[in-house]
Amino acid sequence: MTKTELARGFITRFPDAENRTIARVMFKEKPKVFASLDSARCLIRTLRGAHGGQVAADKTAMKPLGWQKNVIPKTQATEREDFLISGKNRVLVLSDIHVPYHDTKALQTAIAHGKKQNPTVILLNGDVGDFYGASAHDKDPRRSLSAELDSIRQFLFYLRAQFPKARILYKIGNHETRMERYLTKNAPVVLGVPDF
Repeated sequence: MTKTELARGFITRFPDAENRTIARVMFKEKPKVFASLDSARCLIRTLRGAHGGQVAADKTAMKPLGWQKNVIPKTQATEREDFLISGKNRVLVLSDIHVPYHDTKALQTAIAHGKKQNPTVILLNGDVGDFYGASAHDKDPRRSLSAELDSIRQFLFYLRAQFPKARILYKIGNHETRMERYLTKNAPVVLGVPDF
């Protein structure tokens, strides 16, 4: 069996695997056939048409790329309750506020505009809070998560005072999920406890 035939067999066994992954398996199982991991990877790349400007001689060896399909990808999100915006609803949408790192002037302008429209619904469309203190990124320890949470509460209280009759919908954004990820990683015992 030639190296090419052997490599095609591994591509057939692992059609969705990355080139490097196939090369690692191939090199591990057949160390005497390939001089190095890199030579195994080069052969896989050549057969799949991913080595320089070369075109794969055998189109069946090419890795099927899921993102090339002309369909919307399957979601991993949990379903949300639908909210119908009918002709009687006036909606104020606020998103990416990032309290306490918000732009006060921009936020005041948006709220003032909203008050003129007298919205029946306010959609907080994610990232109302920044949750810097719960971020996985390097942090300045002088910034307080407690103070940040107080600022978010203060903003929500202020928003309710400005729009006492509006229904407020709060959509969780990726910054809000920082808190849940932080608790999952550092304090899983408090997950699901309403106080948290």
